[in-house]
Amino acid sequence: MGWKKDKKVSKESEQTESKYQPLHERPLSMNLNFVNEVFDVSHTTHFEPQSYSEIQEIADALIRFRKATISFSKLSAADKVRVIDFLTGVMYGLEGDYRKLDNKIYQFVLNH
Repeated sequence: MGWKKDKKVSKESEQTESKYQPLHERPLSMNLNFVNEVFDVSHTTHFEPQSYSEIQEIADALIRFRKATISFSKLSAADKVRVIDFLTGVMYGLEGDYRKLDNKIYQFVLNH
């Protein structure tokens, strides 16, 4: 139970009053660890895919290590869009976020 405007309200009514805010409209959480690091494909969470078929490996690493940095320099424009669309869906489902670090480099980070 909580207090709201000098009235005692239950947690259920507090939850129904809060409105859903889409992930892209939320401010970046301060506990997301975006790191400006040099892109190195030999690093466990750095990827440079050459086709969309490599996305499963990237998503698995993202779930396991909670972050992934991806260089899109070897992907076609169409595959780049598909990979970003897929990974933003993963971010939405796992409450994460992403940002563009450089022209063709993005970092994806899970919130928890």
